[in-house]
Amino acid sequence: MKLIFAVATATLVAGVASAADLSGTWAVKGDIAGNAVEPTCTFKQAGGALTGKCGTGDNSGDISNGTVSGTNVAWTWSAGGYSLDFKGTADSDKSMKGSIDVGGGSGTFTATKQ
Repeated sequence: MKLIFAVATATLVAGVASAADLSGTWAVKGDIAGNAVEPTCTFKQAGGALTGKCGTGDNSGDISNGTVSGTNVAWTWSAGGYSLDFKGTADSDKSMKGSIDVGGGSGTFTATKQ
């Protein structure tokens, strides 16, 4: 009985710890020192690599340094002469949250899959 419980618990924990596929379009809402950061990002996940684009209006571009490891996600987006580093946690395949770092400032973000 203890063995069955241990196997079931290990399977459940492994399922929670593995990230869902983050491929798709995401609405990102963030704030850095009172400045709104609200790009739409389109990601493609292949294993631990994350590629894609983020943008707002005329300011869009490819992401770089995109990674996914378990529920941890990170990417960099260059916009308006700044490099914004996003680091967060995927709560599910439809939401994530974390921090944004940009040359001397930082903030937070949430994102919802569209």
